[in-house]
Amino acid sequence: MHFFGALMLRAYYVGLMNECVIGRLHRSRSKNQHLRVHLDKYKNPVKAELIVRVFCTLAASDSPDMNNTFVFASELIGREVPNHLDRLIGGLIFTFALLAVTLGIYNLVIIKHMEIFHNAFGWFWASRTVGEVGCNMVHLLYSGPMTFFVQQIHLHTDTLFNSPRYNITTKTTWTQQKLMRNLQILALIVFNPEVRSRITGYITSSIAPNPLSTTEVVARVILRVHLDKYKKPVKAELIIFVLCTLRVSGFCDMVGDVNETFVFASELIGREVPNHLDRIIGGLIFTFALLAVTLGIYNLFIIKRMEIFHNAFGWFWASRTVGEVGCNMVHLLYSGPMTFFQFRGFPPSTGIVMFTIAYFFGCHACVMHQIISLNRMIAVCFPLKYPAIFQSNICKFLIGFCWVQVVFVVMLYLVIPCQMVGFSPKMYEYVFVKCGPMERDFSYVGTIVNRFCFVVCFSTIVADIVTLVRIIMITRSGAVSKNLSRDIRFFFQTSVQNITMMVALTMIVIVNNSPDGVYMQILGFLTLMVTHITNTLALIIFNPEISSDHIQPGSSDTFHTFHCFDHRAKPCVNY
Repeated sequence: MHFFGALMLRAYYVGLMNECVIGRLHRSRSKNQHLRVHLDKYKNPVKAELIVRVFCTLAASDSPDMNNTFVFASELIGREVPNHLDRLIGGLIFTFALLAVTLGIYNLVIIKHMEIFHNAFGWFWASRTVGEVGCNMVHLLYSGPMTFFVQQIHLHTDTLFNSPRYNITTKTTWTQQKLMRNLQILALIVFNPEVRSRITGYITSSIAPNPLSTTEVVARVILRVHLDKYKKPVKAELIIFVLCTLRVSGFCDMVGDVNETFVFASELIGREVPNHLDRIIGGLIFTFALLAVTLGIYNLFIIKRMEIFHNAFGWFWASRTVGEVGCNMVHLLYSGPMTFFQFRGFPPSTGIVMFTIAYFFGCHACVMHQIISLNRMIAVCFPLKYPAIFQSNICKFLIGFCWVQVVFVVMLYLVIPCQMVGFSPKMYEYVFVKCGPMERDFSYVGTIVNRFCFVVCFSTIVADIVTLVRIIMITRSGAVSKNLSRDIRFFFQTSVQNITMMVALTMIVIVNNSPDGVYMQILGFLTLMVTHITNTLALIIFNPEISSDHIQPGSSDTFHTFHCFDHRAKPCVNY
């Protein structure tokens, strides 16, 4: 009879899950009343109502209590424990609001100090700007932080299970007490971050090597232990059905499969059913990659057609752009769609191959940026030695050397045992691929390479500071020429990247290809793509010659990438 009752409840549980988990259907009184009828007919109404409450509690949604009283403006209360989507949206709201407020205030300063705006147009624009600043100030001080931290009185497990309505000592038998106590332990672990953090390391390393989330791993182990002790299999089946209906991966096939075998590169397999965060991150990766590839190809077109870039600086910039385009092409064709759809049909080794290709191009782009910064420093600080240093043969050798040395760096990941890294659509980042059950969650090669790149990139900031000081000294001395002005623009092109590049590398070094730190992984991955976008935009923004009238083959205008203070010296030559 219990088994038949459990089967009858399944159809109504599925309908209820559409409300608790997916949240796409509005609550229907008829559906709740229909479910209530079957719950009332169930032999143990306390257990039946408890199961319904567990459904929605585990789904982190409002419990469909039949006797809930109306609470005014309850829609405006946060959930206290923010999820990944809350963090991402809250951060975006705060960032965009901060940018809008800053630019709005800057607009008001411009309107106030420039007489060109002391007219009707300026007054109207200033009035509108005040409204925009006020609106975004609310988002900056309230909407963003509220979404990021989402405060609310938490639904504790003691109020859920120890309330008079669910008093397990007076209304239930010993078997029912055992069932509900087991569910209470499960919910306690699921909703207690401190308890989860203490046992996550042991469980993830020794029992569940596959990349399940902390909640899934803990619940899986605890649930399995108690399922083995159940006298009646119908109760175990009913609990498994609860978790399977919640679409928690790993539970539907867990019976008889606790001692699962190690699966190589399982970290790189999609979850098959994407969630909201997967859709957002996948869409951002695809959008940023498409923008970076488009602007990169446009950069190459500009460099080819305009003689101003037919020199060492242009060759270095073109080589770096090729690396950025190749890296973002992988994100466009694989990383973005894989994250958005969470496919499981691709072999796990595909993520390793894609990392190898993207890392080959991306690492070359990073190395070439160091060459470009050095090129700008020599052009400004040692203009007379510039032609002898950056000759045609030397430039070609430097570009070829950078491509070759990247090959050896990539081979280190593949040749040295247990050092491989691949793209994980569930973690939105390149993560370490374990070669067997182990506690280590990082690659030694990746750790050394990431830190070395950080040091090298930091050295470019030092070179840019030296270049900037030299520019200030030359400007104050009055020895400014047309070529120097152009060198200054080229210098700012290379300096723009350093801010975003250092931010991205800092987060990459902190994460270190580890599966932990989801927010840092997302920001690091997307910031690196934003760096590639800013690089391509810098070439367009800092060179006013780039227009439809100037991008013509065989343009008559010829410019130099360095300047000569001594006009009696031999004229400068392009390289």
